[in-house]
Amino acid sequence: MKIRRLAIALALALVASASCTTEETGSSKEPTSNLEVISWWTSGSEEQALNVLFDAYRKAHPGVTIVNATVAGGGGSNASVVLAQRLLRGDPPDSWQTFPGGALRQYPRRIN
Repeated sequence: MKIRRLAIALALALVASASCTTEETGSSKEPTSNLEVISWWTSGSEEQALNVLFDAYRKAHPGVTIVNATVAGGGGSNASVVLAQRLLRGDPPDSWQTFPGGALRQYPRRIN
């Protein structure tokens, strides 16, 4: 059941992400066809579930290249550190796996 909830959360995050992302270069943004996803699903059925989600996204958005930026170990704690570092330096991935509820409050909010 836990894996199913995580799969649903990640699927919703992928659907919510734009099919074309941007990379900041100086003060302008250049469109790319990449979708970078940080998660901690790196083995067994978790990796298989992630690949099913990626395959479905690729089918719906054939021009998009998925950048699978998984971070192994720590039950998500290692990925959280990598994500926090990237968010603090202004280099967020397009989508990431997280725990629901109160865990969302840990991410810095940036209003443009």
